[in-house]
Amino acid sequence: MKPTNRAVTVFVITVLTAFVFITLFKRKERPAQ
Repeated sequence: MKPTNRAVTVFVITVLTAFVFITLFKRKERPAQ
């Protein structure tokens, strides 16, 4: 079964969003040097 373009797009957006939240969280935990 081929994943639909919409499924791929949603997956990519979810991963990017999670990555951004993790990055922001790490920045809050560790102040910029």
